[in-house]
Parts: sequence; C-alpha cells; structure tokens
Amino acid sequence: MFELYHRYISTYLNVQERDPKAHKFLGLLYEAEGNIDKAVGCYKRSVELNPTQKDLVLKIAELLCENDATDGRAKYWVEKASKLFPGNPTIYRLKEQLLDCKGEDGWNQLFDLIQSELYARPDDVYVNIRLVELYRSNKRLKDAVAHCCEAERNLALRTSLEWYSCVVRTLKEYLESLQCLEANKSNWRATNKDLLLAYANLMLLTLSTRDVQESRELLERYDNYK
Repeated sequence: MFELYHRYISTYLNVQERDPKAHKFLGLLYEAEGNIDKAVGCYKRSVELNPTQKDLVLKIAELLCENDATDGRAKYWVEKASKLFPGNPTIYRLKEQLLDCKGEDGWNQLFDLIQSELYARPDDVYVNIRLVELYRSNKRLKDAVAHCCEAERNLALRTSLEWYSCVVRTLKEYLESLQCLEANKSNWRATNKDLLLAYANLMLLTLSTRDVQESRELLERYDNYK
C-alpha cells in the first residue's frame, strides 16, 4: 500500500512541485516507514513552501532529536521551534535532550535550563524531579534534599506520586551518606523525620491510585522503616 501511495504522490509532485501539503503527505509516508531522513527532508520542503506550519517545525525538531540529538540540524530546528512556541514543555525536553548529549560539559547549561523552566513553571512535577536527579547525579545530595524541602511548600506537588517517590529515594540516599558522620546527628534526625513524612504521603497516594498489592508492599516498607 505504501508503494502505491508513493507512486501517486510522486506523480502528483511532478506536476505540482510547489504544493506544501503534498510534500507533507510524502513526509508522513516516509515517517511511517521509519525513514526519518527522507521524512525530515519532505517536511522541510513543505515548511519552505508554507512557513506558517508551526506544528511541522516542531515535528522536524522532535524527529531529529529522537533520531540523533548530536546531529547539528537538531539544535537549529529546536531553536527555530522555541521561537514559535515560547514556554512549551516539549521544547524544554528537546533542549534537555541536546544538553544531555554533552555529558559533563553540558551540566551547567542543563542546570540553567532547568532553573529557568522552574521559574516559568514551578508546579511542573517533571522539572522539579529533573532538578533533584541532576543534583544527585553530580553527588550534590545536600542541594537535592534542600530542593525537596523547599518544594514541599508547593501544593501542586503534594498530589504527585512520582514526586514523593523521588523525595523518598533522595532522602534515603542522603541519610545513608550521614550515618557514619557523628557530627551530623541532629541533621540525621531532622532528615529522618522528613523521610517519614514523605513515606506517609507516598503511602496515601499509593493507596488512592494503585492496586492493593503495591499499596501493601509500600505499607510494609514504611512500617519496617519506622
């Protein structure tokens, strides 16, 4: 069937080469077949012929990042899409993908990107979790815990199972790093209290959203930890 569609659209483009819809349709065919390079080429031609297709600009950026975020074209199209969709969460994730490819060299840029997103969207669960995970990956556990505690003031996060799962993991890791340090007894007690509260919130959210087995297992871990 794809071969038949290709034949029809190619014949049509031989006559109407400047039809942006035809190039877009051909791109959809290539994308469905998994030929990303040819799909992107068709979408780019469609955008050249009709620059008002903002969604197609975003699609090109997404395809390039998914295919190979180190491709120099990906950065160009992500920047182009970011001007058309300021503050769009999808654009943020694409920028994050580009910086992740840089490894340690991109850490500061990634940190600045996450901070700017938090300023614009403080209620976004994913971005809050991403900042905590970034701190943890860089062994900055104290900063990770500080953000967990600060974010507790945000009412929007208190209904997120994913957020409290992140908080529990982070506080447990931090407590393990303190156990052998005698001078941190008071800090250990305060963090342990925060962990118990996070466990309690996680348990309540699990009871309301997950199955009985998962809730029972979490309740057992919570009871054993106390």
